[in-house]
Amino acid sequence: MQGHPAVSTRSLPVQEGGTGRRRRSHSTVDGARLEGDSVTLVRDGEEGQGEGEGANEEENEDALFLSDQPAGQDMEEVFASLSSMRGEVEGLRTPMGTFDSPARTCKELWFCHPSYKDGEYWIDPNQGCHRDAFKVFCNFTAEGETCLDPDSKFQSVKLAAWSKEKPGTWYSQFKKGAKFVYTDVSGQPVHIVQLNFLKLLSATARQTFTYLCQNSAGWYDSATRGYGHALRFRGSGGEELTHENSLFIQPLHDGCQSRVGQDKTVLEFDSGDSEMFPIMDVAVSDFGNGKQKFGFEVGRVCFNG
Repeated sequence: MQGHPAVSTRSLPVQEGGTGRRRRSHSTVDGARLEGDSVTLVRDGEEGQGEGEGANEEENEDALFLSDQPAGQDMEEVFASLSSMRGEVEGLRTPMGTFDSPARTCKELWFCHPSYKDGEYWIDPNQGCHRDAFKVFCNFTAEGETCLDPDSKFQSVKLAAWSKEKPGTWYSQFKKGAKFVYTDVSGQPVHIVQLNFLKLLSATARQTFTYLCQNSAGWYDSATRGYGHALRFRGSGGEELTHENSLFIQPLHDGCQSRVGQDKTVLEFDSGDSEMFPIMDVAVSDFGNGKQKFGFEVGRVCFNG
């Protein structure tokens, strides 16, 4: 009697989530059913994991967004800074001549405010922080001159014989002498950086120097009809200014030329080269004999252009 034909059994491969990975299963397990169940489980797991990750990402994004938002106090500081910057920019565009809004020069103020009267105003030639601004006299009658006064000790040096000094020596080398110093309205020396910027911003400069004499010539000598006793000056750049090389020095009054009695000689410096100003020193040659004496007054220096 012939029996049933032999049938071989083979375990079925199970696919998980379409990943291509295979795993073994027992021959007594329904492969098709296991395949369906395992796929469902994998998908359920993936969906659950995705939902969790998505929620966490949304929470993180919300937290990041909220952390980026400045607090109310921070916003006030931002607006205050912007307002301050705007004020500074406006001050640069239209300076008022105050401590908080200084001009570079009096000339700039004259252009911005033609109605301003002569007087004291704040300037800041180097245009840095306004805290180093200083107050000067502005001569708007002369179209915006910026004027500095010499230190008070140079504004009037009294008549003296100067018997221990040598004729022709620079005053800064006298025992009680010194180079001239220029100050702002309050009497504080003007910083060299600010002075240099002021000169760079100017095209012209003028200044006066008054020589006080007793039997002494300071410019022209009427007895010799020459300038052998003329004063010599030192410019701010170290230049030596004399009658021969500085035609811009002119006498407004020359009462000392007779060399008799007490009088004065007033010299005016008016130059198109502002770099040489202000004058820093003087050398006198006509003293030391008999009753000769001299003194001087350093005048205000004014820059323009």
